[in-house]
Amino acid sequence: MKTKQPERSFFGYQILRRDVRVDDLLAETSRFKTPSRRGKLALQKNMKKKPSKSSKPSKLLKPIKSRKPGKPPCRSCKRCKPCRPCPPLLGTTMGINVLNQTKSISFTLTSVDGPAGNPPIGSILAPGGLFNFEVRSTAFKTNRVLVVYTGVVNGNAFPLSFELVNIGGITLNVESIKTTGPVTIDFNTTVEELFITDK
Repeated sequence: MKTKQPERSFFGYQILRRDVRVDDLLAETSRFKTPSRRGKLALQKNMKKKPSKSSKPSKLLKPIKSRKPGKPPCRSCKRCKPCRPCPPLLGTTMGINVLNQTKSISFTLTSVDGPAGNPPIGSILAPGGLFNFEVRSTAFKTNRVLVVYTGVVNGNAFPLSFELVNIGGITLNVESIKTTGPVTIDFNTTVEELFITDK
């Protein structure tokens, strides 16, 4: 069905209006119909679906706990080098280092007699190695520690011994140095180190 729009004049000019089909207007408005209730339910159902396992976020690693501010750092003997075992803690002590500066002579710790922290008996002091001894300090008392090593040269064993003397925790001296091998023993009082060198 068509409706004819009347002609209008404007300052002598005639303006013709196109014919408007009522059926066309109804067809255009039908395109904007609201979705049915069934379509709404299907949309809500899709929104409520759980995500698949593949879309789950990966688990985050737990942060590493840092050391507490007031806790002192670890001083375990595990950090020491194999050639320098830690002596046991004996309270207040005075220490001395024994250095093997020979070219090819190794020394085996035979015995330690006295209140000292020392490497295990049987430890080998190889060339270029270092052992540490800690002598206990006692007020108004002198503590003595006798240390005995055994060296080997050309298949022949020889003893090496010295005595560590801690005088009241004030000074530490090395006395009674004895050996029959081709080595020289020197004690440096400034750095408190005992050097074993070739003759």
